Amino acid sequence: DLGIVPLLRLLASPVLEMQQKASAMLWTLATTGANRGPIVDSGGLQPLITLCTSEDAEVQTNAAGALMTMALRKENKAAMLQANAVAPLIALLSEGASENSQANAAGALMNLALKFPKGVMVITAAGAIAPLAALLSSAHSESQSNAAAALLNLALGSPQNKAAMAEAGAIGPLVAMLTEGSSVAQEHAAAALWNLASNAKNRKAIVAAKAIKPLVHLLHTGSAATRAKAAGALQTLCNKDIDNKVAVAEAGAIPHLIGLLQKGNSAAQETAAGALQSLATIPYNRELVADEGGIEPLIALLSSGTVVAQKNAAAALGNLASNEHNCKDIVAAGALQPLVALYTPSDGEAREQAAGALQVIAASDGCRQWRAVVAAGGEAALQVVSAT
Repeated sequence: DLGIVPLLRLLASPVLEMQQKASAMLWTLATTGANRGPIVDSGGLQPLITLCTSEDAEVQTNAAGALMTMALRKENKAAMLQANAVAPLIALLSEGASENSQANAAGALMNLALKFPKGVMVITAAGAIAPLAALLSSAHSESQSNAAAALLNLALGSPQNKAAMAEAGAIGPLVAMLTEGSSVAQEHAAAALWNLASNAKNRKAIVAAKAIKPLVHLLHTGSAATRAKAAGALQTLCNKDIDNKVAVAEAGAIPHLIGLLQKGNSAAQETAAGALQSLATIPYNRELVADEGGIEPLIALLSSGTVVAQKNAAAALGNLASNEHNCKDIVAAGALQPLVALYTPSDGEAREQAAGALQVIAASDGCRQWRAVVAAGGEAALQVVSAT
């Protein structure tokens, strides 16, 4: 017997010390996944939600911490909404609450919104965005980090929330976290900025807040996860924006992105190749990528990377091949066979990008390696692209 029911009874004790100990023990129990269902099934949600409004900071912290961990269980999320957990958690984000209570409340909202659209809708409607944005400026590292992750989860798939976050002043503090935050805060801030940057107005605000240099810095100083997210943010900032492509290159991103192709994890390889693909749409950057030794790592990724990495690498090589010298170097470095191999059995997007790269190599001015492409078995890809 885990003692869940006796602990729940103690939550209603008139003795404050009993409430503190019981709520702390329930939080500890909830950190084990197998206990999260039984706590809810035993009627634990409502008393914990009620204790979020306690006048005692320790009780508030413990109750919010228990809810934070319990929200990691998919089945608990709907029950938490039904028990009206959101409003008391948002209230704990205010300046009057302790730092630990704020951190746990933000963490609870973060987990409640994760992959749960109804949770996103309820949390947003309850007015969470503004206090979460304000919490980004907290001196408390965990509060910052959880607030950034909560905003990220609320922004995913919601253009309205992305715009609302910018209006609430989230962008400046998120950019500051890239340099001043903890390792976890940096990761969450880079991920949030990556997501917010899909909004054109937000992209301008992110660049105006001077995010490019710290994002470039994180490409080689951040954790493995942070490097991948920083590359993703830079890729999105560069989309359809020539000025940003120039600024990212001038900030020194290209050699670090190439380094991620070689030594980054699979997520970093995907986003780094995507960023290089976007950067290489302008002539000057094509020369920089080649001069920094980017061609061979991109070719290697055609065979060794994930499907997304392969697609991005093929697209990057197609852009680089628009330069005459690059095109010849790409052929000489052995790109044709892996591009043809990628065209044959791959998924739709990777297949399309491989065919596009082969078409550029075969027919672009100054290169015209049609015979070499056909000899490598790429004739079918050329016919498909030509027909299209």
